[in-house]
Amino acid sequence: MDSIFEVIMFLVVVGSYVFRFIKVRAAKKRQGTLASLAASLDGMVESNGEVISGAIEDVPFEISYRQTDDESVEGVGLQFVAELPFVMDIALRAEPLNGRPSQQSEEFLTGDSAFDKQYSVTTDNEKACRQYLLDPLFRAGVELVMKQGYTLTFLREYAVLHIPGSAWLSDSEQAVNTLKQMLQVGHSLIAELQDN
Repeated sequence: MDSIFEVIMFLVVVGSYVFRFIKVRAAKKRQGTLASLAASLDGMVESNGEVISGAIEDVPFEISYRQTDDESVEGVGLQFVAELPFVMDIALRAEPLNGRPSQQSEEFLTGDSAFDKQYSVTTDNEKACRQYLLDPLFRAGVELVMKQGYTLTFLREYAVLHIPGSAWLSDSEQAVNTLKQMLQVGHSLIAELQDN
């Protein structure tokens, strides 16, 4: 009986080691793939090949492979460094409002029923946030990002656009096109915030 237990423990230990090895190797491959795109994005590779940094006009950016806070959603994060007038988090609404008032105490409604039915917004400055969300250019950029299944968060010092998954990185041309498009969208959203 002891030998069966020892065999099982050996298999568990070896299995966990192999799993960690595969996971680390896959993460390094994704980071390497991301780093190889730096020249196409007019960026520089930093942090041992894990981060691409650069700037679009006066807005610095960093691109890195990362997981979300709950570590369940991997993807690529585009971080734009800028002083922003409010904190804002936008998410696809799990259930449409359908004329009901919002159930979330921190959430606010923009007053545009079509937007409010689809998206949940939290902020620390409702007036300024509403002004930007009702601006057609800013709103078009936000909706483009959200319809792609990406997430968008604005903090006081930076904004983060998170592109989930990593399979799309395996096609270099698609990856470059996606990142270029999202860098431009992110820049226009930040520039819009800074111009007002």
